[in-house]
Amino acid sequence: MIHHDRLLAGAGAVSTRAQVTERVAWTLGAPDRALDRFATLYGVALRLATVSLGGVAAFMSLAPPASAGWLFPVIGALGIWCLIFLSIAVRHGLTHRLVIADSLIVCGIVLLQKHLVAPADIPNSSAWLMPIATATVLLAQLRLHPGIGVPLGVLVTAAYVTGQMRAVPLHPAMLISAGILLIQTALSAATVQLLRRAGRAAELECEAQAAEDQKAGLAAAQRAEEREHFRHLHDTALATLTMVGSGSVQSGSPILQARAASDASALRILSGERPRASGLQRLDTRLRTVVDAEAAGLEVTATLPCVSIRGDALEAIAGCVGEALRNVARHAGVDTATVDVSVNEDGRVLVDIRDRGRGFDPNTVDLHSRGVRESIVGRMADAGGDAEIRSAPSEGTHIVLRWGDDERRR
Repeated sequence: MIHHDRLLAGAGAVSTRAQVTERVAWTLGAPDRALDRFATLYGVALRLATVSLGGVAAFMSLAPPASAGWLFPVIGALGIWCLIFLSIAVRHGLTHRLVIADSLIVCGIVLLQKHLVAPADIPNSSAWLMPIATATVLLAQLRLHPGIGVPLGVLVTAAYVTGQMRAVPLHPAMLISAGILLIQTALSAATVQLLRRAGRAAELECEAQAAEDQKAGLAAAQRAEEREHFRHLHDTALATLTMVGSGSVQSGSPILQARAASDASALRILSGERPRASGLQRLDTRLRTVVDAEAAGLEVTATLPCVSIRGDALEAIAGCVGEALRNVARHAGVDTATVDVSVNEDGRVLVDIRDRGRGFDPNTVDLHSRGVRESIVGRMADAGGDAEIRSAPSEGTHIVLRWGDDERRR
């Protein structure tokens, strides 16, 4: 019986690990928030730069009828507004109210061009107020919805042209100023909307990929659960039935009774909630238990130094050793075997299981046979290790299990 509630719980962890590490951990609205953070930094820099440089240009180009009596208060007010703008933006970001207030303040200032700009500079858009107006329409589109940002851009444009017309007679070059501001409004609004839509599309794509990863993780967890289910069946009831069928154990034998009781207990656990080993556990202690349980009729020489490894790897190695010893009892035609545990220079745990029996050709093993393919090789692969089978007819069998990670302790 395969428990799907445990599969779902396990799949959550599997899918989390399986997700590509390079993938950005998207959350709802992440692209929009990223663009808003950029808008805040860009807006503060743009506003401070245009006001400071514009103020210098204003005084350098001052000529009648523009007067210092008007210019000093206006530049001072713009400086104070920049400080307020900076303070609010740093604490709360580039809020809608802040952008709207900025646009209205600039509209008021550009209406005063006859007092702030030399008449010769007004028609050809070379006045110092033009960069400030340009920054205003860009900020409005960068932060506001087009339904609000575009009308604000049009309002700033109308105020700018109105200020020009109040200062000097209508000139065709003034239409260039209006055209520039309107084009900037339209292009910046379109660009920002394209960026937002692209960001949202990428977010949806990432969410879809995450769902696919989770689905794949669930399928992988289910397949792993099924493989483990079949391995336990193979290692218990099927192994005992094979021994009885081959005549290795006689009916009524105490060994058979003990194995049957052990198999029944294992099958009850298999049909219920199987505890999962976790943390570091003693490999030598676990393998002594396996040797005592699985080496019926065999004389096993075991070299088991004190080694502690991760719980899931320990159970995988124990299962492989048990299967190897059962194979010796069933097929090798000898009554001796050795089990040696060691740790190599790289810190990997090595487990050698050897017998000097009749051996076999690994290349001729039936693909449908689970003894070697699943209960040994597949089990070690699922635990993050590997298994090597070395055997030949009349030359015995040598099985090498390898496993190691940073959590292993000696």
